[in-house]
Amino acid sequence: LLLGSVVLLAVFLYNRFFVTRKQNQIIARQKEIVDLKNKEILDSINYAKRLQSAILPPLEKIKQHLDFDIFYLPKDIIGGDFYFFETLGTKLYLAVCDCTGHGVPGAIMSVVCHQALKKSIHEFGLNKAHEILTQSRELVMEQLHAPEQNIKDGMDCSLIVIDTVNFTYSWAGAYNPLWIWENGAFTELKADK
Repeated sequence: LLLGSVVLLAVFLYNRFFVTRKQNQIIARQKEIVDLKNKEILDSINYAKRLQSAILPPLEKIKQHLDFDIFYLPKDIIGGDFYFFETLGTKLYLAVCDCTGHGVPGAIMSVVCHQALKKSIHEFGLNKAHEILTQSRELVMEQLHAPEQNIKDGMDCSLIVIDTVNFTYSWAGAYNPLWIWENGAFTELKADK
């Protein structure tokens, strides 16, 4: 009886050892697959970051015209926040924008919205902030086929156009206000839709 119990226990332990070893091999293989997929996803996101960074103007270009710094710290590797700077003739166009979505969807929206701003200025020849934002919104809606799909994506934006000859500016904000620091205090110009 004792010998039978020992043999039965040995068979049971051998079986458990074999099953455990097989399970560990399966887990190790699944971990390899997950690690590989994770690497592929991160490589893709990092490449998208390089592409998204290409739309951001270099700070040196901005400093040729304006004396300030930009603090740009995205929450994720890529996302919907971006800053915009263009020059055309005697006008400077500066905007800070927050597109709907985070991560990859936000990054895609930022590229679409950036191109809409650029097209509004260069192809449509607009130079008033509210006209640029209105045209950009229409271009984004058109790009996304928004009316047919009932899409409510877009961007919050604060855009200022500075005329460097007349020393005047126009500003418009879509959900993003303008803060003016003057005489030691802030004044807020509210944005609208």
